[in-house]
Amino acid sequence: MIKNLNSLGLKMYKFYFLIFVLLTFNCQLALSDSRGNRVQMDLNALRVAVLAYEAHCRKYPQNLDTLFSEIPSCDYWKGPYLSTKINLVDPWGESYMYFTVDRKAGVFFLLSKGKDNLLGSQDDIVMVGKAIERIHQQ
Repeated sequence: MIKNLNSLGLKMYKFYFLIFVLLTFNCQLALSDSRGNRVQMDLNALRVAVLAYEAHCRKYPQNLDTLFSEIPSCDYWKGPYLSTKINLVDPWGESYMYFTVDRKAGVFFLLSKGKDNLLGSQDDIVMVGKAIERIHQQ
């Protein structure tokens, strides 16, 4: 039983790695201009805010707007996690996208659909986030 669980976990990590490699390869062209650089900086700021929220609240935000909230959403909340200076819209006028792939494993994606505004095309700019695993003291 344990062997099966370990092999399943290893397969999931291989799957996530494959997704990351494919997305990274497809997104290299999008980073060649200044707008791509701005998106990269925005996505990094969003990634840090999502990770800070998760570290304090032990859960992921429902959406990116939660990171701006002045209202506590958990017992250990220390927000807001983003200032109003961060824009949730990319340079091409589309909202940044955020979704979790596996909440237990702590994997989430932040992305811009790029210049063509088509999800899954070669100009998408994607950032993969991963929560740091904690050692729970019993």
